[in-house]
Amino acid sequence: MTGRRSRRVVGAALAFGALAAGALVAACSRSVPSPISVSELGDASLDVVLTAETQVREDEVVFTYRLENRGHESVWLGGSERGLAVPDDTTRGGVAVVRAFFPVRTDHEWLYPPHSEVSELVAGEVEEGELTAERPFASFTDLDGDRAVTLPRSPSSVRLCVAYVPDSSFDPEWRPSDDDGTGAGKDGLWIEQQTGFLMQRLACSAAVPLGG
Repeated sequence: MTGRRSRRVVGAALAFGALAAGALVAACSRSVPSPISVSELGDASLDVVLTAETQVREDEVVFTYRLENRGHESVWLGGSERGLAVPDDTTRGGVAVVRAFFPVRTDHEWLYPPHSEVSELVAGEVEEGELTAERPFASFTDLDGDRAVTLPRSPSSVRLCVAYVPDSSFDPEWRPSDDDGTGAGKDGLWIEQQTGFLMQRLACSAAVPLGG
């Protein structure tokens, strides 16, 4: 009887282990990658430089930033006003809070293509501002299928990234204009959100530890 019971216990343990492994694989397969990559910062143009004083608090992170256009042409800023978090693959367990253009969903029918308002940062000009990201960090949640970008469970560091589009990147028909896509004649200058997503580059500040 002891031998049979032992075999049953071992069999049950193996079955449980297989189920646990399967659950882990399933959980990993549900991980949703970010459409914005913060893994190749070395490829980002040095013409636009972002520095930030970063205050890490228990319930939020506050970036007081300075964005300088050191290049020879204008760049255009826009996208999400709210800072959304994506994984920072340059640092293990890191996240980047990004103000950027995110992709337009392809599983929706749009009456008008989504547009983003943009502002020009001319060569030699500086933009200064403050951005607050609440903790826990909010990721982008509007991917096809209502999926949200997966973030590290316990982020170890944070940095700020701001997207920009060099003026020379625009074809004449896609340049910023007062057309917001609806024909409503809104104020400001606009580009299609998907255009911004496809052409944007990132300027990022240094990563700062989040501590325990």
